[in-house]
Amino acid sequence: MSLRELRRILSTLKVWAFCADMVALAVVACAASYGYSVSTAILAGVALVLSVLVHKPSEPSAYARTALAGLLADGLITRYLVLAASWLIGIASGGLVFWIFSILLAANIAAELVVKELRYNSMPYVWNLPGIPNRHDTRLDHGYLYLLNTAAVFVGIFAAADVTALVAIFGVIVGASAIAAAIAAIDSVTGNMTRKREERLLPQKLAELAPTFAFYFNAPPNAVFHMGMWLPYLERVGDPFIIIVRNRRNFNEARAVTDRPVIYRRAREDLDAVITPSLTTVFYGNLAGKNEHMVWYDHLTHVQMNHGESDKKSSFNPAYRMYDIAFVAGQAGIDRFHENGVRMFEDAFRIVGRPQVENVERVDADLNDDSPKTVLYAPTWGGFHGDVSHCSLPVGHDVVGELLKHGCTVIFRPHPFSYRSRGFTRDIERIQDMLREDARRQGRQHVFGKPAETDMTIYECFNASNAMVSDVSSVIGDYLFSEKPFAIVAVAASGEEFEESFPVSRAGYVIDASTGHAEGLTEAVERLLVIDPLQDRRRELRSYYLGDIAAEGYAQRFVNVARSVIHSSPADVTVREHEDV
Repeated sequence: MSLRELRRILSTLKVWAFCADMVALAVVACAASYGYSVSTAILAGVALVLSVLVHKPSEPSAYARTALAGLLADGLITRYLVLAASWLIGIASGGLVFWIFSILLAANIAAELVVKELRYNSMPYVWNLPGIPNRHDTRLDHGYLYLLNTAAVFVGIFAAADVTALVAIFGVIVGASAIAAAIAAIDSVTGNMTRKREERLLPQKLAELAPTFAFYFNAPPNAVFHMGMWLPYLERVGDPFIIIVRNRRNFNEARAVTDRPVIYRRAREDLDAVITPSLTTVFYGNLAGKNEHMVWYDHLTHVQMNHGESDKKSSFNPAYRMYDIAFVAGQAGIDRFHENGVRMFEDAFRIVGRPQVENVERVDADLNDDSPKTVLYAPTWGGFHGDVSHCSLPVGHDVVGELLKHGCTVIFRPHPFSYRSRGFTRDIERIQDMLREDARRQGRQHVFGKPAETDMTIYECFNASNAMVSDVSSVIGDYLFSEKPFAIVAVAASGEEFEESFPVSRAGYVIDASTGHAEGLTEAVERLLVIDPLQDRRRELRSYYLGDIAAEGYAQRFVNVARSVIHSSPADVTVREHEDV
């Protein structure tokens, strides 16, 4: 086990936080046994440093403007234990001044909890809405309160020994902390008053904007790309619209990627304020549970777009029945509901294509020659539940190794959510190490890490490749637009069962990894890069999965259909009792 892996495991198990608390307990024990000593002071410093390192966030928290402010109220146990140790020392030698300041310090640390809650309630809920100026959560960085309190706790160990100069320093820091706490509280209360005023203005300013539709979004952190994939095409509709999000992290992410009004609604009843007379339609980018809060407004037309075209279970989830209309890329999106026993109204579907692939270059030459190939390896992630896991990363090292044996240059782009798993992250790092070593030895310019995952879009990766290896995911469906060859790794099933469950595999070369090993890998790569007998099948399935839509102006189909739905009268959209389907 590498040091990196050990550190990741310890972090997940909160071992470092436990260690900080244990060291703080040792400080208490030393203080009780020996009073003030160098050992006590050193242990106190170690405990507090550990506490800061453990709780330091890698990025601003969901409620704070800076990482520093995100530390508020963290490490309370450690700091109170060290403070208790100073009290034990102070019983024997501390003067009255020390006791006054130390009690005030205890109150200052507790005040962090109050300030943290106050600043959460002072957060802006509206961004980019004309008539309500954009503002940050608070004017000041309240994280300094945390630093002052932590420093005061450390100095308190020395001040408890009644060292005159240090008692004075202790008092100055505690006083500064008290002032910082008061300023932070006033700042947060002022921000809260501003937010309430903004909330009162919201219905009026929305009425003035007169949006005709909304994009509604609720997702885990770092899923903003699911929103970003639809916004450019909703922009083309040409009507004013708003973005409604349901958690603080999505609000912060959304306001960073769009100039459209973003409105954060914490509770279900908060949605009433955004239902304006001009609003006719709500578009959804996923099947989040909180979507039902918005669907409850049944005078609106609710359109589910989801965030990809694939044969995964999420693409024929019975939850689709909750919506008035389902946008699908092609006929395959309709048929998979029927084939999997999910009953839907026939007029619930609209074939709109996959506008995101409009700039994907289609193959215009025979690739079956001896020239070196560039192959994209784009594995999906493991999903939230085991029954929807199609991730091939556990055999990815073998897949990439086979591509290298064939002299390929590799573009490696794992799904961003794969980094949530320690195991998948380890697989990613192993593949990256392999590519790094091959580049050093063979001079091939592989693309991986930030260049492939951040600097390039997935569609730019498509255009830079001659072929692709991927899993059951929307990446396969989108790649079909190029008509380039692809291989698909079968993780959840094998053979006929896999082909029946995931029909898109009929256009690709299947690598069977259902047993945990990449079986038929060499043969599949040979067919992918040399023989490629499935060119005609790909052309057929391209229309089936992505719509029989001309390549020129391909994305306009989505824009036209969306515009038609938005401007249809409510009577034109059938109101259904979905449970009767």
